[in-house]
Amino acid sequence: MNNFVAEADKKRRELAEKLTLEVLTSMLEENVCYFDAHYIHSRTQEIIEKTIAKLKFKSEAIREARKAFLDVLVDGATKELYGWQDDYKLAKANLKDKSKKKEAIEVLKKIDRLRGKLPEDKTEERDIACEPVCQSLAAKILSKDTILSDQDFLNGAIDEDNKTLLDVLSRLLFDQILDQMVTSLDSSYKRANAKVWGCERNEVRMKQIDDRLKE
Repeated sequence: MNNFVAEADKKRRELAEKLTLEVLTSMLEENVCYFDAHYIHSRTQEIIEKTIAKLKFKSEAIREARKAFLDVLVDGATKELYGWQDDYKLAKANLKDKSKKKEAIEVLKKIDRLRGKLPEDKTEERDIACEPVCQSLAAKILSKDTILSDQDFLNGAIDEDNKTLLDVLSRLLFDQILDQMVTSLDSSYKRANAKVWGCERNEVRMKQIDDRLKE
């Protein structure tokens, strides 16, 4: 999962860099003002938000496609409920990591006790007694007969999720582009300013300012 997130972040950064360059090029071609970047930000955000707001998410085709996907997903969930076996598998993998080995050994010992119904204390007695109840409840909630039974609620959830997903995906990319755009503009402005004054801004002397004002 961590590798997926890292790879996704890398690809999104690369895409943001490409789009930022295109935006800056467009700003140069239109010869907009330096501070118009703030207006471009707010106006673009408004366009995106209002476009998403007016989209018709209540499409039956979209609903049916999402229901088919959920049907497969829920079916898989009921067959792959998380349990002690997953904790055991993770602990076995952590044995290879020196920083996690001690804790992993303790987890393995605990799960062996739980599986064998040999509790070490009251907490483990509770865990053993409650686990079948928890597994049963989770299975009931994640079953098709339960989670997919209310069609009105399901349709509403799908419609809202489509909107939220599109909003989240666009916002993440938009925020990255804005950050890169502002950083690039600030850097360019500082370099241009340094050429005008012959030095960095923090090195400009009062005499230089006075001389410019007298020109």
